[in-house]
Amino acid sequence: MKRRIITIIIALAASLTVQAQGLVFGTVQDAFLKTPLPEAKVSLLLAADSTVIIDSIPVTKKFRDDGTVREAQFMLQPEKKTCKYLLRGTLDGYEDGYLPLTIEASEGRALMLDDALELRKIRQVNLQEVTVTATKVKMYYRGDARFLLTAGRLTSCNSARALSCAATRRC
Repeated sequence: MKRRIITIIIALAASLTVQAQGLVFGTVQDAFLKTPLPEAKVSLLLAADSTVIIDSIPVTKKFRDDGTVREAQFMLQPEKKTCKYLLRGTLDGYEDGYLPLTIEASEGRALMLDDALELRKIRQVNLQEVTVTATKVKMYYRGDARFLLTAGRLTSCNSARALSCAATRRC
């Protein structure tokens, strides 16, 4: 009976070790504020051609004693043992963030990433009012010469450069 229990315990420990091999742990955070982003979606891509290997890796929340989110952590197990990957994080209102990941065949243990996958907020500018003004440009040809009349100012334009210069009023 004791022998059977010991065998079961050893088998369970071996299976847990096999399952823990090749696991990669990482965190997702805001690039500026360094706050965790548990709503983010993480994907694993091949670095060579950006082929999606694993999509929508679940991000779990780790809480502090006061109930606030301490960390947004993800866990994945890549299929290949030696390969270069990209981790991509996406979240509405943020630019996609990328983090390179290289896994070596000799790494059979769980790997905790040193750098967090950081997402930057998208800058949005809300304009209150936009005013667009237009100026009618009149061009006169007299023989070989071209003349441009803008805002009551007559400018000679004998080349394309002079024409663009006169149009921007930097002559």
